[in-house]
Amino acid sequence: ALAKFHHELTNGFLDIESDPTDVEYSILKQKLLKKIKIFGTEDAQAPTIKKLTEYTYQVIKEDLHRLLSVIDTKTCDYAVCAGIQIHTPGGASYIQPMAMYVVANEERVNIDLT
Repeated sequence: ALAKFHHELTNGFLDIESDPTDVEYSILKQKLLKKIKIFGTEDAQAPTIKKLTEYTYQVIKEDLHRLLSVIDTKTCDYAVCAGIQIHTPGGASYIQPMAMYVVANEERVNIDLT
């Protein structure tokens, strides 16, 4: 999805129509466009795929925190395991862990995999 979006940005064609066959991609593009500060300047350049990945993680984190904010931690425990799936040119994929923690008995405990 990010490679497709990056291609649109770098080629100067940004399809802003919502795609009913790919709603998730349409919503992601809308949220990413709020983060990108390239429009309206003479020397504007599309963000790199790395920067788009960072923006995407920010968007996901914001959505996750908004969803988790309604949980009553007095009655519910939960765990978060978040990361970025990275596809390599050779076809291999891996996950870069970004956030891992457990909230139990109203206490957050971070999990470090290093």
